[in-house]
Amino acid sequence: LYGQDDPVSKEWSDGVLAVAFRTAARDTSSDHKWLVLDGPVDAIWIENLNTVLDDNKKLCLNSGEIIAMQGLMNLIFEVADLAVASPATVSRCGMVYVQPSLLGWRPLVQSWMQALPADTVTQAYRDTMMCMLESLLPPLLRLVTKDCKQPVAMQDINLVQSLLRLYQALLQPLISPAPPPPHTTHAKGAGGRVEVKQQEVEDPAAAVEACLLLALIWSVGGTVDEAGRASFDYHLRRFLKGEYGAYSQWAPDTQRWRLGPLKRGLPPDASVYDWVYDLGRNAWRPWMDTVQPQVISPEAEYSQIIVTTLDVVRYSFLIATLVAAHQPLLLVGPTGTGKSSYIKAHLATGLDRKAWMSMVFNFSAQTSTSMTQDMIDGKLDKRRKGVYGPPV
Repeated sequence: LYGQDDPVSKEWSDGVLAVAFRTAARDTSSDHKWLVLDGPVDAIWIENLNTVLDDNKKLCLNSGEIIAMQGLMNLIFEVADLAVASPATVSRCGMVYVQPSLLGWRPLVQSWMQALPADTVTQAYRDTMMCMLESLLPPLLRLVTKDCKQPVAMQDINLVQSLLRLYQALLQPLISPAPPPPHTTHAKGAGGRVEVKQQEVEDPAAAVEACLLLALIWSVGGTVDEAGRASFDYHLRRFLKGEYGAYSQWAPDTQRWRLGPLKRGLPPDASVYDWVYDLGRNAWRPWMDTVQPQVISPEAEYSQIIVTTLDVVRYSFLIATLVAAHQPLLLVGPTGTGKSSYIKAHLATGLDRKAWMSMVFNFSAQTSTSMTQDMIDGKLDKRRKGVYGPPV
């Protein structure tokens, strides 16, 4: 964080905080400079900032260098608690408690909407999005976080962020239509082929509604277990009809946000997890109808055969959609459920080998940050000092 001496040459190397602090201190512009330290306050490193936080306002490094703060510089610490903070640190800082329930998900959605292109995502579409979110999101968040079991516990903000990322990935043909010829991302999962195409959207209004439903199902409803999926399916269909029951406390309190009939509502049969919205056909389709019948080659190795099942098609589609939109993805599940197979299949056949290169890491309880850095550096070529790149 601050820097260290090389164990062999004894040469001092600056840390990330020292570099950022010096850069901000040397900046002579009239702009305010903010250094944000996000993470737990540990006495091991926070005590070295006491001279910065008191009246001296100077950062003292072990190399002997002293960097004075400018009048326009400020430090912000984002911490979960002050369990290990010393009285000296607490007395030098002003405290602001940010309660998660007071912030809510609306500022996140509003900032996301402001970044959408105004020419393709009109105000009418934005009103539709906000109406659906106000009607469905609060009761669904309550259902998932309080009344369903999540293998990995998620906060409301995390669920909303996942929703917006998946929603934007599904709406890519509307937000940024691809020039001809259309770009296609393939994700082969076992015989069948899942295609994510940049294709023309025939009914944008219906696509805005249906894609938001699909994103809700696989973000907010994608974090629960099997029993939770059955409950999510039942309650989502009731919420779409305006029947909130025990969740009426989280129903929209104004007529403005009352959700009316959708242009392309979910089919009444099967589960909401069994349907995907096809932008090209402007209709909901069963997942298995989106892939070609699987033909296994007689010469295929037994260990390499992955039978095309409902889960293979669903997760291959989600991986291909998010990767094509450059969105991060985390698959969580018990051992033997095919997580590695889905990812390896997409890396092998879903990406252009001329443009992309994959790296596979196996982590354990003994894996350290320095080991991870060494593994990454070992795959890269040094171009010049401080600049690395993939092998040519």
